[in-house]
Amino acid sequence: MISKKYIKQLEFKTIEEFYNYVFESAINGNYTQTKELIKKMTDKQFIQFNEYLGEMGQLDYKFSFLNMRFSQ
Repeated sequence: MISKKYIKQLEFKTIEEFYNYVFESAINGNYTQTKELIKKMTDKQFIQFNEYLGEMGQLDYKFSFLNMRFSQ
């Protein structure tokens, strides 16, 4: 679960800033970090993350993130 405390530890103010951080980590090739962050999300947060991707027009990455979420 991504808590408000965890978000503040990363020096973000909103969950959207965290979602952007996850997306940027993937774009920059930090797949291990991205996978760890995605697995910390609750199901609800992961759904919101995918909605955030849609709002950003980045649905092309949705399946990659799904694979990261459910892979071993």
